[in-house]
Amino acid sequence: MSQPEKWWWGLLPLVLLWILVNLFMDGTVESDLATRSKAALGTFVQNPAVSVSGRDATLAGSVFSPADAQTAVDHVGGTWGVRRVISELAASPVVKPYDWHISQDGKRVTLSGHVPDTTVQMNLLAAVRAAFPQSQINDQTIYAAGAPEGFEKGALFVISQLAPLAGGNASLTDSGFSIAGKAPTDAVYDAALKAIHAPPKGLTLVKADIVAPLQYTFSATRLDGKLTLTGDVPSEDVHKQILAEAKRLFFNEEIVDRLTVLGNAPQNFGSVILAGINALSRLADGVFTVTNTDVKLSGGALYERAVAAIRTNLADQLPAGYQTDTSAITVHPEDKAVDSKSCQAELDGLLGKATILFETNGATISKSSEGLLDRIVTTIGHCPEATIEISGHTDSTGNEPFNLALSERRAKAVFDYLVAAGIPADKLSATGYGSSRPVASNDTEEGRAKNRRIEFTVK
Repeated sequence: MSQPEKWWWGLLPLVLLWILVNLFMDGTVESDLATRSKAALGTFVQNPAVSVSGRDATLAGSVFSPADAQTAVDHVGGTWGVRRVISELAASPVVKPYDWHISQDGKRVTLSGHVPDTTVQMNLLAAVRAAFPQSQINDQTIYAAGAPEGFEKGALFVISQLAPLAGGNASLTDSGFSIAGKAPTDAVYDAALKAIHAPPKGLTLVKADIVAPLQYTFSATRLDGKLTLTGDVPSEDVHKQILAEAKRLFFNEEIVDRLTVLGNAPQNFGSVILAGINALSRLADGVFTVTNTDVKLSGGALYERAVAAIRTNLADQLPAGYQTDTSAITVHPEDKAVDSKSCQAELDGLLGKATILFETNGATISKSSEGLLDRIVTTIGHCPEATIEISGHTDSTGNEPFNLALSERRAKAVFDYLVAAGIPADKLSATGYGSSRPVASNDTEEGRAKNRRIEFTVK
């Protein structure tokens, strides 16, 4: 015979155990399902949130497209333990017109506007970092649908065109782009105009405001016994240096100074001027100009072999970033031949106004003496019947064996220069006399400077 009272009291603990299990385990199971479901979303959802009630998962967040929303639902639905997926995902808003902006000031790059997804955003940021490696990047873009076809390609093109400018901004609006900024050089200005007027297919130029660089100019003209200097120089110190060098190089000419001091010169502008007037000193007449970083030299060289040397020397002396055009250098017509007496007078006249210079205690001819030597080459070329002795002389400083050897080496260096210029070697001889034939007192610096010399004797 059954005893219901005893059976009921035995079932009561089981009921209590079942209540406790459901009370404490439901939260743990739901939390586990939520964690695994969120992990299954991957990168399809921005700012994802997953809530679980029983075995039903509700998804929230934003997606870039309906296809991404369905992919997210499928992934969570495939998670073990999930019975049903409820989607509350919101697609990115569709923006029209679709805009994107970039600005840079040389130190900071700011991006704003819209991007369609994380992949495009990361690609554009990588391009910006590569184009502006020294700049701080501030990305304020937000996600939005509605990007036109070719959006990423257009944005990359805009980045590439803004990068060389000295500050500026650009924007994309649907398939049109605008760009503004200042070009640091003529080359950048020309390249920018060419590129933006031939954009990639599907991209249209709406507005361009590229400012040309400041026209910083210098000109030196040698003509009719006069050297005329006009244009801009960076400072008064550079101005004085140019005038001093011009008076030394163009010792036979009147110097007309029309230079003005102007700030914000291109880097190394002063050294470019000095190199240029040195090259001009080797021409019978000519013009040397610098416009920003474009260098031009034209005129008549004194003899054929000087043309290549002038071109090479000027190109070698220009700092990086400067472009040179020496294509207009020609050969100056030769003068008529003269007799030996006239030849001696011309040589003495040249050396009476200028001195062939060498490195201290050495026999390397100074670059600044090449203009004088070229005139000596031309003068000797007008004396076809003469033979010429090149004599080297020193002051009395130091011991005589050293001075004698130095004077011989210097005379030989001039001999080699003239032969390389085309003077027949059998018309020349080179002799060193050391300090044995002074023309002034060795007790003063001025006298010693006069004794350090090269002379030419026509025979």
